[in-house]
Amino acid sequence: MPWVAFYANFIWVMVLGLIGPSIPAIVQDLGISYSRAGFLFTALSMGSLFGTLFGGLVSDRINRRFLFSFCAFTLGLGLILFGRSLGYSSLIVFMFFMSLGGSPVGVIGQTIMLDMFPEKRSRYIPLQTFFAALGNLMAPLLVALNVIAGLTWRWSFFETSFLSFALLSLALTARYPVTGGDIKNRIPVKQIFSDKKVITASIFTLLSVSVDIGFSYWLAEYFAGSLGLPLKTASASVSIYLAGIITARLSTPLFLRYAGPLRILQISLSFSLVILLFYLFVPVIPVKMALVYFYGLGVGPFFPLMITLGTEDYSGQSGSVSGIIFSFMSVGGMIFPFLFGTIAQHSSIRTTYIVLAFLFVMILIALSLWKKRLHHLEEA
Repeated sequence: MPWVAFYANFIWVMVLGLIGPSIPAIVQDLGISYSRAGFLFTALSMGSLFGTLFGGLVSDRINRRFLFSFCAFTLGLGLILFGRSLGYSSLIVFMFFMSLGGSPVGVIGQTIMLDMFPEKRSRYIPLQTFFAALGNLMAPLLVALNVIAGLTWRWSFFETSFLSFALLSLALTARYPVTGGDIKNRIPVKQIFSDKKVITASIFTLLSVSVDIGFSYWLAEYFAGSLGLPLKTASASVSIYLAGIITARLSTPLFLRYAGPLRILQISLSFSLVILLFYLFVPVIPVKMALVYFYGLGVGPFFPLMITLGTEDYSGQSGSVSGIIFSFMSVGGMIFPFLFGTIAQHSSIRTTYIVLAFLFVMILIALSLWKKRLHHLEEA
């Protein structure tokens, strides 16, 4: 079953990764502006916000085989309908529909995995996010291969729909744990929503989007526009960044043998802040490219470790907690692309990186305060 959960996260993040590389072709095909095309990300994030929250909450209460299978089917169908859209309005509607019904596959898969293997939480969550990063890496590769083959942007979505229907077949045949544990001992959702540890982990998960999107959003454009590299070479910077993320998430279980999650985050995020400062001021382009990898290496553990911390106290209701955490991540997906895009438009891409450095300092201070508070609670 853990491999089904890994595959579910791989598929969903691959779907997310298809949108960006497909935008230029969509703009040309439908004759729309880039600002209108950008609303696709808003529709995607809005659908994911409600889908992951609702999917996580109900996964503790209803038949998971039905729910998981339904979401996998909706994702596959939504990809086909999106690929067949002939107008802008239908594109937006099907994007929202696909995200609303399909986005829960990741959180439901994680919930099932955590309920079946609670003792392997610290190992499996980083592995799950590793497969998610791998999906993000594969998406632009699929788009590029279709372009080389002379196929339209629609084929990337059609092909990914087959992968979603493969997930459907796995969801129908997989082994499932009992839903939600003991009903008599089930904690009310209201209490989970008011749990300070869950909410704090959720807020940090939202902020984890800032150090990811804040760096990678304009990465290729920075190397192409600001540094004058050819677009193909500049685009490689995103793959280098994802390679750093993937390496970090594979290594996180090893790090946890020697230090706690918050200590690891303090070290890794401090490392990324130093790398970011070097990245800003080192003029040698090959060195900048290498620094991109090390930046990804530092921020890679942020998201999986926050999920680990947020869900560890609710092993019988991991779906509700996961739904809350993933919905906060969706909010970050709505806020930070707009924020950093606005800063870059009115100032420069370099300014977004300076703002990001200040965000790093604030996150590190907040992590230190949270670590002290948890330490005091343990002593009490």
